[in-house]
Amino acid sequence: MTGSKNVDLTETAIDVYQVISDRLKTAKHACEAPDVPVVGSIKELTKMRVTRVSAELQEIASGGYYVWTVTVQYDLGEPEPIDGTEVWTINAQMNQEIVKTARQQDKISGKKGTDLVASPEVGLYVGVKDDGTIEGAPWGVPDITLSITLYRSKTKCTQKYIVDCLGEIGKVNSNTYYGFEAGEVRFDGMSIPSKMEDLWVLQFDFTIRKNEMFAYVPKHTGLDGVTFTPERIGKLDVLGWEYLWVKEIEAIDTEKTKKMVTEGMYIARFYETSIFDLLGLSGELFTAEERSAQEAAAKAAAAAAAAAAAAAAAEEE
Repeated sequence: MTGSKNVDLTETAIDVYQVISDRLKTAKHACEAPDVPVVGSIKELTKMRVTRVSAELQEIASGGYYVWTVTVQYDLGEPEPIDGTEVWTINAQMNQEIVKTARQQDKISGKKGTDLVASPEVGLYVGVKDDGTIEGAPWGVPDITLSITLYRSKTKCTQKYIVDCLGEIGKVNSNTYYGFEAGEVRFDGMSIPSKMEDLWVLQFDFTIRKNEMFAYVPKHTGLDGVTFTPERIGKLDVLGWEYLWVKEIEAIDTEKTKKMVTEGMYIARFYETSIFDLLGLSGELFTAEERSAQEAAAKAAAAAAAAAAAAAAAEEE
């Protein structure tokens, strides 16, 4: 036997030592068979699992002197959660529902002989029947949910903490929370384990509804022909969990034509606000270190793009 030979060892200890034993029969002076772990086993006092084992019998001197080189690969496994560890999940999809008011609606005219006949005015309502019923039309709305799993020490899960958390249900964030702007995050509920372990696993569920800029809010024409424009001092948006609704009535214009006009526009709020500090959550999707790394990477990418643009401009000159 000359040079070196390599073999991937199989998953059972019997097969491992059979391979080693067969190789030793051809070597005059070889070290003893190494103690090789079994694939799939867990390293003692760790969560490291053996995923692959390979052994090489290599000649180190003439006359049949060999040594074994064994390579073991491990999967490090998931780190153990500690007090304050958070795991978040975001689900986002479009849910179909019936929408009765459009953002914009263009009226289409037709011809009767040589006469141009305009469609009746219905404002921004969709599917208006002769009896005034508004059927609407199917359209999707964004449905975004955020779930946070919090590992919290049993000593911190006091009765007061639990009661405080339950008192926050139904409230909406008054400041930026997990990257979402004020007014967008509603606390829907939480799950609390009944079995008391050293480290409790708490589940917090939120629903996200994005704010809407006034610039994109549908315009409505009032009785006097003036367009209704939502205005608020110091606020630029209709907040995600506010409800914008319009009261429209049937009126007759100067040409004695019936039309739907806006009598009033309202923004309703049903909730209280909170900064959610009582929940004991970080309020951030990423740690400070992760955010710093992301910012550094973004700056580096921007600098590289600027350098590339400058180089391209220099070549054109």
